[in-house]
Amino acid sequence: MRERHCSACGPRPIGDWRNHLAPLLLLVVFFAGLLWPTTPAAVQPPREAFVRDVHPAELCAAEPRCVAVPLDDETLWLSYDPDALTAPVTPSQLAAQGAESVAVRLVLSEVGAGRLLRNAHGLDEAVAVLQVVFNRLDPAVADPDGLAGYRPYPGCGAGAGFVDCANPRQFLGLATRRALRPAEAIPEALLLPALDRAVLAWRLVSEGGLDDPTGGATQFVHRCGGAAYGQPTTHCDEPVERASGADPYGGPLVLLAPAGLHPRGHYRLRPSAWVDYRPES
Repeated sequence: MRERHCSACGPRPIGDWRNHLAPLLLLVVFFAGLLWPTTPAAVQPPREAFVRDVHPAELCAAEPRCVAVPLDDETLWLSYDPDALTAPVTPSQLAAQGAESVAVRLVLSEVGAGRLLRNAHGLDEAVAVLQVVFNRLDPAVADPDGLAGYRPYPGCGAGAGFVDCANPRQFLGLATRRALRPAEAIPEALLLPALDRAVLAWRLVSEGGLDDPTGGATQFVHRCGGAAYGQPTTHCDEPVERASGADPYGGPLVLLAPAGLHPRGHYRLRPSAWVDYRPES
């Protein structure tokens, strides 16, 4: 993975955030229930667990899927319920899902199972997409000048939770079959490996053990733009304008952060980071 450049040098590749994981990986963390609950959830999320190195029998007995996931020189054990994360839902039912379920569906729909697995930086891309949601929830990041009444992302901001902010109005992928019926939309051979990587990305971001690798991004430029947004890459005719040098079949994900006020009262955006596309060898 390429090293981060200085913040004063303009947009940069997402850096080696994994170096910051050492303290996190020494913990056995068990989560029960929703993160940032704002309203009672009709569906309780699967119990989350994240374990380093040792195969924990009690962890693997708790959920239908328990898998070892390599991360650099570490081995992480993930335990979760695939059926709970991929159960068919309608757009209105999405808001009643747990945070992990919505996060996984966001990754599967916005990054895509194929790109998540085939891009050597697929995990970085998933982490970046999820970090954008957390940045929209943080007024200090999304509204650095503290504008009165400024709330550019419906469902996000102070007092909101991840599920409130990650909604189909903000992220169009969540309105597609990849998010609402992933077990039907994603080829069977890709589904479980993609779920493993999406769950890992969620655990890494939600546990708060990473510095923001996006440079404060509140938006990202999908590899396909315009009318083709959310469609397979074969529907893309040209790169997105902001993504200089992007290839619609394998271009980078470009992250955009607030960069000063526009005279009309909204924030200008600057490219703050990107995730390169490099096919797995």
